[in-house]
Amino acid sequence: MKNSAQLLYGFVLLVGDFVALVAAFTLAYIIRVKLDIRPLIEQVPAQTYLYLFLSLLPFWLLIFALL
Repeated sequence: MKNSAQLLYGFVLLVGDFVALVAAFTLAYIIRVKLDIRPLIEQVPAQTYLYLFLSLLPFWLLIFALL
């Protein structure tokens, strides 16, 4: 049986993974769409990128939680 310190540590790791994923997706969007000097063939709207991120986030968190 897990004690409260182990549960708290697991929760902190999960929150840290969430923050890291949000930062990574945000930075990837900014670099790809806003800072890239090459013209894009098709502009990717932020809303589409956000929906993709929100649909992938639970899977990433599940994978990280199972590690």
